[in-house]
Amino acid sequence: MAASFRSVVIPAISNGLTIFLYRQFFLGIPNDLKEAAIIDGAGWFRVYWQIYLPLSKPVAISAGLLLFLSQWHAFVWPLLATQSVNLRMVQVWVAYSTVTEYTVIWNYLLAASAITAIIPMILIFPLQKYFIRGISASGLKG
Repeated sequence: MAASFRSVVIPAISNGLTIFLYRQFFLGIPNDLKEAAIIDGAGWFRVYWQIYLPLSKPVAISAGLLLFLSQWHAFVWPLLATQSVNLRMVQVWVAYSTVTEYTVIWNYLLAASAITAIIPMILIFPLQKYFIRGISASGLKG
């Protein structure tokens, strides 16, 4: 089987923490919203599209950030799943490019680590309020 990015991404999508976040969030939405929409004549798809989906924006951002960060920091699974040089993930590339057989190139390792830390910070800081709202709202029962 040829290794590809799918072999890294697909197992990460079925993360139990994100499934739990979505489940708790949707259990916390009051049934009165759904019942009122159905009484007004909305079908199940319209209830989902106009009520559940807009309300789930914070939990979707939280789940996306959690999935991204877990894959960004992953080392062992991308090392095993992708063996081609063209398919190396960031952390695997840093390890291969800064560690030789006998030495560690510490200045390259520090520079590469600093550069790879910038991208998650660029994502987390603007989305921080949605992340906190999504995590906290999924723990409350309406």
